[in-house]
Amino acid sequence: MMKDLRKQVKEAELRLANALELQKSLNAKQMEMQDSRLAIERRIVEAKQKKKAALVLHVKGAVSSDAVDRAQNDYQEALGDLDLLNETIEAVEVAKKECAQEVTSSSHAVQVAKTRFWQAVAKDLTDALLRLAGDQVGLLWAAKLKAGGTDYQRFLSQLFPMPSLERLNGLNAKLEKKYGTAA
Repeated sequence: MMKDLRKQVKEAELRLANALELQKSLNAKQMEMQDSRLAIERRIVEAKQKKKAALVLHVKGAVSSDAVDRAQNDYQEALGDLDLLNETIEAVEVAKKECAQEVTSSSHAVQVAKTRFWQAVAKDLTDALLRLAGDQVGLLWAAKLKAGGTDYQRFLSQLFPMPSLERLNGLNAKLEKKYGTAA
């Protein structure tokens, strides 16, 4: 069971890592496309100016209609490139939203898997403690009651005092080493 739970944690962490990597890639792609947009917009301005110049020269008889057609084609190609880029930017935006949802979902899955894993560890440790202590804790509580004790929480905190932060950090490291999964 622990092996399966540990596997679920690792799979969820891998899913999250992949989603974060995709998010990083999409952000880089978006920045690259913004740069491309500026270059295409400059091409459009230049192509439009060349088209106008070719038309003026054609009207004066200095160039053939083929030169005007070429300038018009260059202009239309630049406009087409901008349209395609804008559609691609929209697609990246959609992909980024989906990716953000995947990051959120994966983060939640990691937390759920880790919680289940550590709950199983806590149950195993509790079962081991109960096997070791047997009826001793119950007998001790019965004796405390006979002696006038009535606060079970206080009894437990005296029996199992809260470890210091330093000690708790050491215990966490020991757990992670033993069970192979970070909290």
